[in-house]
Amino acid sequence: MLKDTSQPFAAAYTDGLLFDCNSAFCELIGYDNQELKKINLCKDLTPVEWQDIEAKIIEKNLCDKKPVKYEKEYFKKDGTRIPVELNFHTIFDGSGDPLYHYAFFTDLTAYKNTVKALRDGEELFRILAETSSTGICLHQDGKLLYVNPAAEKICGYKKEDLDNMSFYDIISPEYGKILSDRRSDKLAGKDVSSGYEIKFVTRDGKEKWAFIKIGDIEFKGKPATIVTGLDITQHKKMEDDLSRSEERYRLLAENAEDFIFIIDRRLYVKYLNRSAAAALGMGQEEAIDKPLKSLFPGQTFQHMKKGLCTVFGTGRPYKSEHVHDFYTREYWLHVKLAPIFDKHGNVTCVMGISRDITDIKKTEEELRKSEANLLKAQKIARIGSWEWDLRNNRFTWSDEMYNISGIRPGTEISYEMIMSLLNPEYVMYVKNSIDDFLMNGKLTTIEGSMMHPDGTERMIYNECEPVYDDNGHPVRLIGISQDITERKKAEKALVDAKMQAELYVDLMSHDISNMNQISMGFLELALNIMELECNIGEDDRVLLEKSLEAMKNSTKIIDNVKKIQREKNGEYEPEVIDLCNIVEKTISQYSNIPERDINIKYSSDNGSCVLANELLADVFSNIIGNSIKHSTGPINISVKTSLVTEHNKKYCMVIIEDDGPGIHDELKDRLFTRLKKEKGRVSGRGMGLFLVKTLVDDFKGKIFVEDRVPGDHKKGSRFIVMIPAVDP
Repeated sequence: MLKDTSQPFAAAYTDGLLFDCNSAFCELIGYDNQELKKINLCKDLTPVEWQDIEAKIIEKNLCDKKPVKYEKEYFKKDGTRIPVELNFHTIFDGSGDPLYHYAFFTDLTAYKNTVKALRDGEELFRILAETSSTGICLHQDGKLLYVNPAAEKICGYKKEDLDNMSFYDIISPEYGKILSDRRSDKLAGKDVSSGYEIKFVTRDGKEKWAFIKIGDIEFKGKPATIVTGLDITQHKKMEDDLSRSEERYRLLAENAEDFIFIIDRRLYVKYLNRSAAAALGMGQEEAIDKPLKSLFPGQTFQHMKKGLCTVFGTGRPYKSEHVHDFYTREYWLHVKLAPIFDKHGNVTCVMGISRDITDIKKTEEELRKSEANLLKAQKIARIGSWEWDLRNNRFTWSDEMYNISGIRPGTEISYEMIMSLLNPEYVMYVKNSIDDFLMNGKLTTIEGSMMHPDGTERMIYNECEPVYDDNGHPVRLIGISQDITERKKAEKALVDAKMQAELYVDLMSHDISNMNQISMGFLELALNIMELECNIGEDDRVLLEKSLEAMKNSTKIIDNVKKIQREKNGEYEPEVIDLCNIVEKTISQYSNIPERDINIKYSSDNGSCVLANELLADVFSNIIGNSIKHSTGPINISVKTSLVTEHNKKYCMVIIEDDGPGIHDELKDRLFTRLKKEKGRVSGRGMGLFLVKTLVDDFKGKIFVEDRVPGDHKKGSRFIVMIPAVDP
């Protein structure tokens, strides 16, 4: 059977001499059967470089006693070499000694030619791969068999690191799953993509991006994958930056208060932001692709059309300010239009930004009115405004400033002119004040006398504020000047009147008080003499006592007037006073009045101190005295002091209640006022309660009166005095 097979076969003794072969072997070698029997296969037909190699293989075969495959070359009869593969066997006898060898031969010529061609192709591939900027790797059986320099550079690994790694060790897990699913889909016969964007991790831990193309090939008889890739990290970063930039601009546009829109050449809306849609009273999607004409009234549309057509026609930006009717309301809009070009330079759309300046326009109008009112106010108040540019020594005056100075409006003002207008006795004072500011930064108000060109003298009050540069140097003075001539005259008249009034008060306090004392002395003497002589009737006694009481009240009024005057003049020094002690002393003065049934109950919290002066006792003396004076018969008075807190501030509170005739509601509101002229007649309360209110106000406190029994004024009054508490 071996004789007829197409597989070359030959058998030889252990010394290499052939003793049998088939025709296929003869055809392979080029010798006939008889010629081969005279030839030693191991020596005559085997090239020298293969002899030692083959000897070692046969020696190993004899030891292992197992068939072996190996490649070698034979000389053909024509002298050429033929590559073959031998499936080599040895036949042993019963003692284990070799009897002969036989082998099946495979002609490797075609294979070797293919391998050579592949090697030539591999060399070309290697050159291309080694010099390519594209990363290339060959992956088989879970390992990277080849990685070109570009791939090493992209992933940051060296070749020796990659020899023991899988392609999936480099890429991020989520993308490894994508590629695994791709392989499964391909094996299942599904169409799969060959290009992917993947994320991978470099040797130093950085995340990068690559675009890869995957090809399935057979390498050395087994399936393999060839992967080519480009580093697109920068590209992805640019995409991300662009995406973020677009998102930022989108967010800016969508959240802008300005109206942002895009209009095409047909004058249809291509885009508008939320603010613009809200102003139109509709949703964004509702307005897209609608003609502009359908969204605005005629006149507003014509304004918009004019601007849009100008941009479409000229290719240049356009600005305008108009009142636009949005149906929902009117807007003052500042509109900016800009062209959008295609790649050929044609204007395809117009982008617009409209800012609502309605409030600004209203403010401008109010400012114009305010400026007009300011001019009127300056004229009425005789106040002029001015500015002095210290760098250029230039002055700017308002119209009223010219009127105050008696100079024709528009006249150029200089420092020398201002000095010439001043009364000579004020010139040095004003100059020194200005020099003091320029040298020391000390600025004061200035009052001076100014002479008008017509010779009249005016008193002027000046006040200003400096403006500094970035280095802290004064560069301008901005100020006002007020004509206070009439005020100065009024002040002088007021001072004169006050001096005259104080003279009258002093005369009244001294002379009238002295006369009252003399009169009271004579009345008391007369009353005593008549009582001693028993020469007085009850009616006469009442008349004399009433006259004496009137004299005492007159003296008390004069005393109260003097106290008010001194209090207003600040002649009493404030001090920390124990309020409870003052109240107790006051009560003791009224507890034992002859021929009166007076019951005063008192309760207090200790430690009630206030900041007041020596007139504090007059507050409580007047209130308690009035309760007694305006009542007849027995009277009950309750006095209570306590500490209270109101609006986070502590007060010493004194409540004085009585069961006297009370105070009518109509009188409560004007109880603490002095005098009031009504219908040609002077009316009001006495000086006592006016003094009380004056003192409590000066002590930063408060006083009020109410019914002891709420709603029934006939059952007595309640006075409440609250004065800020202080530490002892």
